[in-house]
Amino acid sequence: MNKKYKLKNGLTVLLSESHKSPVVTIQMWVRTGSADEPEKVRGISHFIEHLVFKGTQKYKVGEIAKTIEASGGEINAYTSFDQTVFYVTLSKQYLSTGLDIIAEMMGNPTFDPEEVNREREVVLEEIKRGLDSSHRQAHQLLFSSIFKSHPYGKPVIGYEEIIRNVGVETIRNYFHKKYNAQNMTLFIVGDIEVAEIKPLIATKFSTFKKGPKNNKKRIKEQLLQRQKVVIKESPFKENFLFLSWPTPKVSHRDIVALDVLNIILGQGESSRLNQKLHLEKALVHQIGSSLFAAQDPGFISIAMTLSNQDFSVALKEIELELDRFIKQPPDEEELSKALTNLQSEQFYSLETVEGQTRVFGHFEFLFGDYQYFEKYLKQVNKIKQSDLLSVFKKYFKKDRMIVCALMGESCNPSSIKDIRSWAYHFKPNYSQSAKIRKSLFVAKNKKSKQKGFSKPSEVKSSDENMTHRFLLKNGATLLLRPNYDTPVVNLKLALLGGSRLENKPSLGISELLSRTWVSATQFHKENEIMDGLDRIASSLSSFSGKNSLGLSLTTLNPYLKPILDIFSEVLLHNIFQKDIVEREKVQMLEQIQLRDDNPVQKAILNFNAKIFGDHPYGRDPLGSKETLTQISPTHLEKYHHQIRTSQNLVLSITGHFNLEETKNYLEELLQKLPHGEKLLKTIPPEVIKQKLEHFSFTQKEQTHIVIGYRGLTLSSPDKYTLYVLESLLSGQGGRLFLELRDKASLAYSVAPLRLEGLETGYFGAYIGCSPDKGKKAIAMLKEQFEKLKNERVSSHEIERSKKYLIGRHDIDLQKNSSINSLILFDEIYGLDEIETHKFAHRIQAVSSDNIQSLAQKIFSQPEIISAVGPTTPF
Repeated sequence: MNKKYKLKNGLTVLLSESHKSPVVTIQMWVRTGSADEPEKVRGISHFIEHLVFKGTQKYKVGEIAKTIEASGGEINAYTSFDQTVFYVTLSKQYLSTGLDIIAEMMGNPTFDPEEVNREREVVLEEIKRGLDSSHRQAHQLLFSSIFKSHPYGKPVIGYEEIIRNVGVETIRNYFHKKYNAQNMTLFIVGDIEVAEIKPLIATKFSTFKKGPKNNKKRIKEQLLQRQKVVIKESPFKENFLFLSWPTPKVSHRDIVALDVLNIILGQGESSRLNQKLHLEKALVHQIGSSLFAAQDPGFISIAMTLSNQDFSVALKEIELELDRFIKQPPDEEELSKALTNLQSEQFYSLETVEGQTRVFGHFEFLFGDYQYFEKYLKQVNKIKQSDLLSVFKKYFKKDRMIVCALMGESCNPSSIKDIRSWAYHFKPNYSQSAKIRKSLFVAKNKKSKQKGFSKPSEVKSSDENMTHRFLLKNGATLLLRPNYDTPVVNLKLALLGGSRLENKPSLGISELLSRTWVSATQFHKENEIMDGLDRIASSLSSFSGKNSLGLSLTTLNPYLKPILDIFSEVLLHNIFQKDIVEREKVQMLEQIQLRDDNPVQKAILNFNAKIFGDHPYGRDPLGSKETLTQISPTHLEKYHHQIRTSQNLVLSITGHFNLEETKNYLEELLQKLPHGEKLLKTIPPEVIKQKLEHFSFTQKEQTHIVIGYRGLTLSSPDKYTLYVLESLLSGQGGRLFLELRDKASLAYSVAPLRLEGLETGYFGAYIGCSPDKGKKAIAMLKEQFEKLKNERVSSHEIERSKKYLIGRHDIDLQKNSSINSLILFDEIYGLDEIETHKFAHRIQAVSSDNIQSLAQKIFSQPEIISAVGPTTPF
């Protein structure tokens, strides 16, 4: 049941009942964003997003997050160009608490001057973090190149000088002007009863001031009269290239056709651009297209990352693909595939209350109708080939093209010259179109509807939400857990192996296998497999970790049979083609070279190397140049044959499927595997005898620090105590956030880190801060660890941490994939088969004495510190 109405003060309320999980999300969408800000206060909306957490008339600093986390919930917010969103997700029994928090944040923030100044430093750290991110800088360059006048070209986070100087009164006045009832929409989705909740909403929100509607007129972007080329050199190693064309705002009649065009051109593994430039010719590391359709005019863009030597060839190939769109326009099958993927989005979103609310909010804010998705699909159904060709010719013009590139530090001058030369000589020939087929793909759509696209089944069965375990004759383990709340199905197959099985000459082979497993088979080429998956809006991928590797698929119930057929073929008949293996090796080598662009990742890798030494957990999962160059398809086949055996395997499936039919299919499939053996050998770690430090220089705005100690194993009886200990430090109500971020303003990002392995693990923390704050950050982290060693934790704080853990656990288990991962890995690592379902009981049993005892055990060991930045914090 859905209900939309308005309070007398103009605040819009949307309620939606979803009883699949005892969880509720409360989201306040405010119709104001960074694009509504005057030039002098750029970034103020994002700053306000931070500040409303810093105290209200009812809740003091830190109490908002603590209250929500003590209710087993999570709270956060985000700012975009057109709106700002504040949200809480928690158990339905704490609905009143969640409403009270959102009402206070939106109605009564105090903006205490001292707290404003503290949070000012945090936002400045967030700005510095963005400056260190190649991806953020590339996309900011893209938007600023397209929007020279319109505020979409300005960073949402603002500028350091403005944030450093904006005053408290300016902030208060801006908040009261923009954040009022007429600009707010309250979404409550989940396990609620509409009739019961309406009086509570009236009590909490009817006192909000009506205020003026946000009708700020934005500067219009001038129509581009000629091609624009913007090239910027950067200190990063990766190259980014964008080809973009302006498009109208989201309500324009051409947007639906552009949406379909975008999917066919560059969305998904089987899209035209990915098939040709990435899979077939390996000219780019990544490529895709996107449509930025918003409240004001946007753009469609082709984005890619690539090596220096490939610019000229890649650009020529893109030009050929653009020409091919006209000469070989999308046929019925491509159109049908696009529709299937658009339809499926609605059903995948049903898995979580957050997902449902995002869909409602998107359509309510852009079209004034939260149910607009159905109307949108009807428009998609009417799209013809002629519509796609029409919008393609209308928008993909040379004189309206913006070429934008962020070049890495080692870029060749010839690459920049290639870009400019290509743009200058780019002459699209859109006049010679192929004959357009008269048939539409409405008929295809009817078929897909007959195939089962409907509201989630109301089927209930005694087998639902129970894990059925079968040990097959050949040693394989099969786990099935039906759940009929949504049409979503997730299947995972895990094999013991991963980096722990690699010897030094073959380092990186597990990762390489995971990148090449779902490619070619004896019966189908890579592009055929990718196309088959996209046709049924499903995913099939492989994964690799420290202890295991395997396959994972996600689909909708109507498509379970076809994707199981693809899965079976990939499992039993895959081949490692030389050209595909070489393509992925090149990309892995490029990733190794790009490590400096990700200092957080580099700090963690260096930390792993120090704390685990020669143990496999200390190795780079990508291997090295020396090892990768030696790995051949024959090596992959031999390794794959070694691990892909029935004794070494667990397969688990959760979601909407017929238990008996699926069991019979999978049992027959697994019986075809060779018997083999279980590859679970013990690899003892070396003893750490002294403190170890590692510093790696990189010219960045921040220093990234990891400090930690040897931790626990997966089977340790103390791991639930460690979960509670971690919870004491984590979250916005945890000690690290409150002490190092809220009070000391040291960082934007600070959090505990934890890893449990088969023989050992680690526990510690990460922080990213300005270089001059590094030493203080390390000292304060160690101070928090010492407190846990030397002081008993209060019962009140433990209770908050336990509720936070249990609540987050329940929220995470809304998705079939999350449930599946837990039961699968518990099984393959030999843990209690019902461990997942005892989680709350195990957490509740943890005492203050348990926590202090474990803290003394862990934090009395030699510490390991890894830092990456411009100056050492040691």
